[in-house]
Amino acid sequence: MSSTPDLALPDFAGITPSHLTEAATLAVGFAQDAVADILASSEEASFQTVTLALERALQPADALSALVRVYESNVQTDAVAEAAAGVWAQLTSLRLGIELDTELFERLQAVPTSDLIPEDRRLHEFMVSDFVRAGVRLPADDRQRVSAIATEIDRIETEFGQVLLREATSRALVVDDEAALAGLSEDALQAARDDARDNSVTGLRLPLTNTTQQDALAELTDPATRARLLDLSLGRGSSGGTGDTREMITDLTALRAALAGHLGFHSYAQYAVDDQVAPDVESTGGLLRSLIGPALKQFARESRRVREYFGMDEAQPLQRADVTHLWERYRAEAFELDSAQVSSYFEFERVLIDGVFATAGTLFGLAFTSRPDLSGWHEDVRVYEALDGTRHLGFVLVDPYARAGKEGGAWMDELVTGSRLTGLHPVTTLSLNVPKPPPGRPALLTVDETVTLFHEFGHVLHGLFADSVHPSQAGTSVPRDYVEFPSQQFEMWALHPQVLPAYALHWETDERIPQSLVETLLAAQGFGQGLSTLEYLAAAMLDLGWHALEDGESIEDVLTFESEVLSAAGFDPVVPPRYRSTYFAHTFTGGYAAGYYSYLWSEQYAAAVSEMFEDHGGLDPELGARYRSEVLSLGFSVDPLSALRRFLDDDVTVEPLLRRRGLAPLRPAGPAHPTHAKLERDLRAAGIDTKVITHAEPLPTAAAAAEHHGVELGAIANSLVFIAEFEVEDDASSGDGTAADDGRTDAAADDPASESAPELPVQDEPVLIMTSGAHRVDTTFTAAAIGARRLKRAKPEQVLAATGQVVGGVAPAGHPRPLRTFIDRDLRMHEKLWAGGGTIEAMVPLTYSELVDLTGGQEIDVEQT
Repeated sequence: MSSTPDLALPDFAGITPSHLTEAATLAVGFAQDAVADILASSEEASFQTVTLALERALQPADALSALVRVYESNVQTDAVAEAAAGVWAQLTSLRLGIELDTELFERLQAVPTSDLIPEDRRLHEFMVSDFVRAGVRLPADDRQRVSAIATEIDRIETEFGQVLLREATSRALVVDDEAALAGLSEDALQAARDDARDNSVTGLRLPLTNTTQQDALAELTDPATRARLLDLSLGRGSSGGTGDTREMITDLTALRAALAGHLGFHSYAQYAVDDQVAPDVESTGGLLRSLIGPALKQFARESRRVREYFGMDEAQPLQRADVTHLWERYRAEAFELDSAQVSSYFEFERVLIDGVFATAGTLFGLAFTSRPDLSGWHEDVRVYEALDGTRHLGFVLVDPYARAGKEGGAWMDELVTGSRLTGLHPVTTLSLNVPKPPPGRPALLTVDETVTLFHEFGHVLHGLFADSVHPSQAGTSVPRDYVEFPSQQFEMWALHPQVLPAYALHWETDERIPQSLVETLLAAQGFGQGLSTLEYLAAAMLDLGWHALEDGESIEDVLTFESEVLSAAGFDPVVPPRYRSTYFAHTFTGGYAAGYYSYLWSEQYAAAVSEMFEDHGGLDPELGARYRSEVLSLGFSVDPLSALRRFLDDDVTVEPLLRRRGLAPLRPAGPAHPTHAKLERDLRAAGIDTKVITHAEPLPTAAAAAEHHGVELGAIANSLVFIAEFEVEDDASSGDGTAADDGRTDAAADDPASESAPELPVQDEPVLIMTSGAHRVDTTFTAAAIGARRLKRAKPEQVLAATGQVVGGVAPAGHPRPLRTFIDRDLRMHEKLWAGGGTIEAMVPLTYSELVDLTGGQEIDVEQT
């Protein structure tokens, strides 16, 4: 355990499946006792005695839920699966028993709310809403029916997840002849050998990932092997036997439709969207449909490029199993991109420490320290402590490697939700499925895996920044179609030019990734957006299709229904959905029922905020601090869209999303640095139409800048920071003209020698002197000109404090606070001036009159003539 009781980890090594079962009994008993106390109380109903008491009553159950999710998803065994099923059954029964209790609901409704602070009132209102959505206002018979339906839904969802994990394991691709896996790297082949050995099969074994398309399809050169691998993937849950999920889907979707009908909704989709940030189910479907056309056009353009490049006849149909391979092969050959070469610059530890953690440090002031004294649920897990200055913020447990018993994909969870009510610090988890490297070699990531790591860490930050009172509204406890936004936004930093150079070093040579490779990589990343968007949209439309059923409707032929939904929406059959119905874990076991649209809905917000960061020059700590305090830390304690609108100072539109997806033209590039952005904002505020110019290399002297821009030396407006000593009027000598009592004796007062006035105190103040590059500042003369007693050059740290900029890159504006400025009159002699742009490699062009308007500076001479 850690040294503080409010920041601790469970004793994972001591936890057994039976402990989970025992803990469920205790958590349920605790909650039931608390409810009994609420009902037995003779006190008048109040927020403290009812609403807050219920919030506290469910804390042990919520904590256990988080722990069980960690074990189910990361270290699944038959014993864990059995225990988890029992836990979920108990917790579902507990929730339904509470939310369908009419006496408790009456007590809750009796709570006066007029004097509550907004955050408490919001908790109360949403708690009432949860009871209503559960069916507490229904007649007794209907409440029993709703409870039975919800219990059966929970049972099927749990079974679906367990069957799917076994099905994925049983359908791994196993080959005897290594030649069948030609195209895979030696590391990948070794991983396949090791996986076969670990699963007691001969030959080589490729486990399935959770999506339809398999990573290996990109590299495998044998068409027959590709076809076999994709067939194994597509056939999950629909090939008969104990792993077939079709009957579960039929029952589950019919039950969800029945539940929605009993609760007064036309469909489960309408019920599910009712408490999300999207206004209604029509809006969610409308957003998805609005992108199908652009995505199909983009996919058609990509198809033409692939066909032309490989000399394929238009009449020759593309095969499903070949699409990923052809697209990746085109990306590699047309852009001359070697995936193995690229991965050599993306070593996991560096990406995590120097990329992800460092970005969080720059933007939010966080630091992360390894805690080898603490352990997680598996030997692969490493524990990091997040520090906010000297304050303990929380823990991050990172589980990077794929293994048997672990779900596919990547995810974040909150083992402990931080809140002011409990006083606990957040404990977050981050799980990936990176192939574990052989001994002595590092784990190398693909670009997609790198972006995924940044994505999941965006969720982590959302959890770490939790600063709400009530845990049920803290951290990532926000609507499903909003929760993905912080993670999608953090993706922007993965390949950002201010982040990538710090971590993209060759794992063997420490050579920084060449800029030419970065440019090729970015160009290649833009190819394939049509394909990936179609895969996602197809799955999202399937999800909404299944949950558009009304009470009494049931679909017996799962695969036919799937085909009809996709065909009606106009999808190209050569692009299968990211998840087929029979292995769609998100919607049938993962909490995203009628909610897979959420990724696209949230991405609207991520795209808008990402463009705002770009407008501010990228890694802007000031904007990061605002983003944290005004958006991320609030959780669901306020209306999230209202908070986002205040932060953006505007409504979110779909255009940033289209640009992010490559479905609309990009905007012109924003400022290259936050200091450039601040300067350009000041320029715009002054009505000056000019931009900061960034040079490939710094121009270290005025002479170098003059030569580069082809101007006279005197046209370079140097920005020099000095510390000026200004005299301060003594308050005692001012006033009504009466002599102040200064402690002198009468004799001393009569002494003629005392007639000379004492020297006034001085105050140091940073000043900016804009001087011609042809001049040097005569400090004695200039001090007199500006009314200072003395003038001395500022030290580098004083320059940074005064301007927010470094020596050699100081600009005439863009400073954190107003800076008294003086301007060399000789600069008037030049039609166009070049001044510092905020960083050592940047400058800004402007006229003399614009310089005066921008700075409000006083015109002076800096040399005696």
